[in-house]
Amino acid sequence: RSAALLSIEAMKDEDSVAVIGFDDTSFTVIALKPVSEVKGIAEQRLRNLTAFGKTDLLPALAEARRQLTR
Repeated sequence: RSAALLSIEAMKDEDSVAVIGFDDTSFTVIALKPVSEVKGIAEQRLRNLTAFGKTDLLPALAEARRQLTR
C-alpha cells in the first residue's frame, strides 16, 4: 500500500494510473484515470486494502490488461 501510494504521488498529473487488487479474485481499487483525478482518493482507497494471504495474481493481470486496451 505504501509503495503504491508513493508511486502515485511521484507521478505527473497527466500520467494515467490504475490499481487492481487481488486475493482469490481481482477487483478494481482505482479505475484507469489521469493521476490528477486519483490523487485525492488514492490514500483512502489504498488504506482500506487488507491482506488475506491469497495470491491469485493472474486475474488481476488480466483486468489490468483489459483496462489498458480500452
